[in-house]
Amino acid sequence: MADVAAPEVRKAGTWVIVWGVLLIVTGFIAIMQPAVAALAFELLLGWLLVFAGVVEIVYAVQQRGHEGFRFKMLTAILTLVLGIFLLLRPGLGIASIALLIGAVMLAHGVSSAPENVFGIVSLIFWALIIVISLKYVAYVLKADNQGEGGILALTALATTKPLRPKAHALALAFGLFGASLLFGDGIKPYAFA
Repeated sequence: MADVAAPEVRKAGTWVIVWGVLLIVTGFIAIMQPAVAALAFELLLGWLLVFAGVVEIVYAVQQRGHEGFRFKMLTAILTLVLGIFLLLRPGLGIASIALLIGAVMLAHGVSSAPENVFGIVSLIFWALIIVISLKYVAYVLKADNQGEGGILALTALATTKPLRPKAHALALAFGLFGASLLFGDGIKPYAFA
């Protein structure tokens, strides 16, 4: 019996070694070429979402008479649309991949109870309202540099207003950090194209 099992174990072990070497090579390629790896991941995710959307639509149609049909169909269509979006616009898909993954996982992680759906929509809505109203209305609009606003105006204010040395250094560091985020956000679409 040991003689019969040994070739099967060796054959399975060979495939495990081949798979491990393939993963190591793929990992090195991803580290050396992150833009290519991001594009490959984005396209793979796009095709997976298209396939999952089609399967979910078929399942939702089969469950037509059951409770939660509309929610299942809505999430299936959302999944399909996200997959098509990723395939048609890979540059924009790479730029917003974290948001898309979070939205898909959020939609699939919630049960089909209407209270949960309204809770998520309410959470997103009020988070946007609170961030916009508190951040921009309460803070950013009050700080201006002779009618100019934004992070560059705040940096200019930090360098011109008399502040204590530590407060001046901290304001300048935050201003430079915000300005680098602003410039990085402007460069990002071109870097992925």
